[in-house]
Amino acid sequence: MGGAVARVVLAVVVVGAVAVRASAQGGEIPPPPPGLAVRTLDDLVRLDPAALEALYRQSPPAGIPAGRVVGRPVVMPGSALAVPASRVGRLVWQGKLFDPAAGIAENRFFGVRSVPGELYYAESWLDGGPALILDYQRTSRIYRPYRDELREVAPGLVLGLMYDRRRPPDQRPRFFALDVRTPSGH
Repeated sequence: MGGAVARVVLAVVVVGAVAVRASAQGGEIPPPPPGLAVRTLDDLVRLDPAALEALYRQSPPAGIPAGRVVGRPVVMPGSALAVPASRVGRLVWQGKLFDPAAGIAENRFFGVRSVPGELYYAESWLDGGPALILDYQRTSRIYRPYRDELREVAPGLVLGLMYDRRRPPDQRPRFFALDVRTPSGH
């Protein structure tokens, strides 16, 4: 079953990467739309990649939550299919389990704790500003090339950027979102 799970996870990641690449826009990152009110995971998912990046750039680093945090992959951001596609993606990835005392967080795939990473604060690869980093380089063989960056874009809502060290630095990261206001008991 491990191989099947890995193939499904890879498929979700590839679909997300293709969708982000297909919707990428060249040029400068515009500011978020005036009066933008982001209050839910669905609100974040509805934004296009440029608006997500602009929102991330203006936001402070996320604090380190404790325990299970609900998450959602941002699949096909800004498209008409973004909300339903991201909800389907949640069947594979449910969020993260944070342990601030140990300085680690683990992803939850299919409800199972997996893929631990180290937590620390450092400069964002997007803009050089401070961000909460979840780095898998020393903790996971499969996710070694990945690094997540987290900023709180609204009270209790965290936007994550996932970088792949194997890709050129100018490639747009993948997005995910966390809602630290919603306790996750599953």
